[in-house]
This record gives sequence, structure tokens and C-alpha cells, in this order.
Amino acid sequence: MFNITSLASGYGQSEVIHDINLKVDKQEIVAVMGRNGMGKTTLFKTLMGILPMRHGSITVDGRELSGMESHQRVASGVAYVPQGRMIFPSMTVLENIQTGLPAAAGGKVPDELYALFPVLYIGLPLGALAAVRLAGRDAVALLAVGIIVSDSGQYYSGRTFGRHLLAPAISPKKTVEGAIGGVVLGSGAMVLGGLKVFPTANLTMLVLMSAAVVAAGIVGDLFESLLKRSAGVKDSSSLIPGHGGVLDRIDSWLFAGPVFYVFVRYL
Repeated sequence: MFNITSLASGYGQSEVIHDINLKVDKQEIVAVMGRNGMGKTTLFKTLMGILPMRHGSITVDGRELSGMESHQRVASGVAYVPQGRMIFPSMTVLENIQTGLPAAAGGKVPDELYALFPVLYIGLPLGALAAVRLAGRDAVALLAVGIIVSDSGQYYSGRTFGRHLLAPAISPKKTVEGAIGGVVLGSGAMVLGGLKVFPTANLTMLVLMSAAVVAAGIVGDLFESLLKRSAGVKDSSSLIPGHGGVLDRIDSWLFAGPVFYVFVRYL
């Protein structure tokens, strides 16, 4: 399906990769691994046409790609995703999903994705929160303490120390300093409470769990902000005066809840 034969490429007079040969069959996953400076990025940039190849062949289903422009290679089914996580910060949720669709789809998102989204985003997390209740009311209260203290810590830390925006295209008021403050204070509160709620738990595991839960809550908040920005609205609704809708109140819970459930259930 995907073949690289005697591929060589580099920068200026320096040849970085020499006579690379690689074959990837259908339904096969191949990982290219190596320490820094071994030519991994050079290889993938060459495959995409970002860097010119010096000699060799690149084919997909027998079709030669070496003479194509980068956008033509994408249309042929080859894509390159850089390491940065926010390469499309100004795009909507729909547009981000469309970037991962095959060219044959013509930009149409399958109906199954729309049907699956509310189950994964709302149903599964709420089910995890309900399951946490089986561990007792103290466990639910501990989760609430972590999220509430984190939210407050983000707000006050951001107002006091905030200098660097965390995700300006999604939530223009959140700052890196606020997020750090929220993680530190929220995790600290959960660890202190966790020593009483889970007295037999390992301290290191409590610290890791608390940090993961609080961080997931922050991601949940940002994700809901992305949904609202995509829809062009400030709040999910006006049901709660001054606070927006129910989703605005539980966005952190939807991401933090499943993480906390894994700890309660399996650890």
C-alpha cells in the first residue's frame, strides 16, 4: 500500500536520511522511532513534499508521489500532523473533525459521529459520576472540593499573576498562571481530603490522581468553551441567571468525573 524506496533527503549540503526503505501494508501500523537528530522529522517532511527528496521513490497503491505538491499528496491519502496540539486554534469543532476525514468523504461528517458524541460527552461521564456515588458520599464530596477549589484557584491566581494566555482562541481570559494555580490548589485540597476519604491509599497515587482530576477539569472547561465558540454563543443557555446553562456548571465534572472513577474503581 505505502512504499518508500531508496529515499534520501536533507538540508543544504547535509544529507540527513540515506537510502531509506520502508513498506507499510494495508491495516498495518508502523512506528518510526529514534532519538533526537536521527532524521524522523526530516523523513516525514520529505514524504509530504515540504522538503525536496534527493533521490528515491514514494508510492501509495502504486501511485508515485515524489513529483506531487503537498496538497496533492494529502488528496492521495498522506497526511502530516506536527507535534503541536493546537495547530488549528481558529477552526471550529466541525472543521477540526473534517480535517481527519478521508478525501472521499467530501467533507461530510458521518451521522454516526453526531449520534456518538452526546453519549461520549454527556452520557458516559454522568454514568461515571453516578458510579462514584457507590464509593460513598465522601468520595463525591472530595471530587466536588477538588473542582471547586481548582476553579477558585484559577480565577484568583489568574487575576493576580496572569500574564500568559492559556488558549486565547478558545477562552481569551484563561491564563497559564491561573491554570497552574488551579492545579496546585485543587490538587492540594484533594490530597488533604483524600487522606481521610481513602486512608489506605498510597500518598503518591493520591497526588497523581488529584493532579489528573484537576487537570481534566480544566480541559473539560476549555472543551466546552470550544463548543460554545463553534456555535457562536457566550453561554450554553440562560437557564441559570449570571451563570449560563447547566452545561456551563458541569463542564469540568464531565472530564474530571471519569478520571476520578477510574481511581475509585480500579486503584
